[in-house]
Amino acid sequence: MSLSPYKKQIKILGIFSLVIIVVLGAWGSMYSGKQIRDKDLNSLLLRVKNIALFVDTSKIKALDGSDSDLDKSEYQNLKIKLVQVRGVNDDIRFVYLMGLKNNQQFFYLDSEDPSSKDYSPPGQVYSEATDTDIYNHKNGIAYINGPYNDEWGNWISAYAPVIDPDTNTTIAMVGMDVNASEFNSHIIFTETAVVLVFLLIFVCVLLFVVLNNKIDKYVSELEKTNQDLQINKEYLTEAEQMARLGQLTWNASTNDISINKIIMEILGTSSNKISLDKFISYVDAADLERIKGNFLKIDPITTYMNFKYKINGQEDKKHYMVSLCKIKRDSKENISHVVCTAQDVTDTF
Repeated sequence: MSLSPYKKQIKILGIFSLVIIVVLGAWGSMYSGKQIRDKDLNSLLLRVKNIALFVDTSKIKALDGSDSDLDKSEYQNLKIKLVQVRGVNDDIRFVYLMGLKNNQQFFYLDSEDPSSKDYSPPGQVYSEATDTDIYNHKNGIAYINGPYNDEWGNWISAYAPVIDPDTNTTIAMVGMDVNASEFNSHIIFTETAVVLVFLLIFVCVLLFVVLNNKIDKYVSELEKTNQDLQINKEYLTEAEQMARLGQLTWNASTNDISINKIIMEILGTSSNKISLDKFISYVDAADLERIKGNFLKIDPITTYMNFKYKINGQEDKKHYMVSLCKIKRDSKENISHVVCTAQDVTDTF
């Protein structure tokens, strides 16, 4: 089956659209995920910076990073503040203050209850600190770390320096940890939502392409069938001409008769529809009463009837006709149509 240039363009456009949708869907998913991730990381970093700004540096200076801090009011006050911070940030798992001694990070305090298995007492060394963590601590650099694994789980962390206003040096780092899986879950949700939207568009376009191909195929088959019917109609018309086979259909509701080209030629009329009275005027007077009698004899079970008669055609030429008629009835069994063939057998006489 060959396609027209227009149909080929539609098919190519459909396939091209599918490719574009796949590319845009993949790009859109990655782009939206990156945008959400960057936004959330920036929000996390901004929060930890704000917390660092409000930490009382004098209280940190009073701590020495050992068990002796537990009895100090400064430790207790800072502990309450961290617990409150964690309480209003329900996505945060840990909040803590870290110091630096002998090139090692240690915990001043955290937001955990001392009875928790995740509690870090004052002075506990954070043995999993990286060179980047030490470098940023020394230089007072706020940063994001993760996702990474440590003994407490899988995290994304944000850090900000607490700056001593007197010496303009870093005396501690505020840290905030969020569960990496929970952090990534709504990013994955956003990416999935974008993919689903583009998938829906992809399916719609794919259905259009498939249906369009089916419609093209169906239309082509209809065109071929129509061509075959047209050829058959021409053959039939030619056969009717050769056999001088006319057709008449009487409509009971309008009381007129539809006629084909053969009958039009015999009667010498240019119209393919004439009234019943007009047609009767062409029937030879000698046959008229007999034909009327045939119609009067039609009963409810009559389906077919045939009869012979003469028609006075154009230039008063007599045509000897043989008709076979089928009676059609409506739902109330009343005659609705009478369909007849009318063969001109004049040349056989």
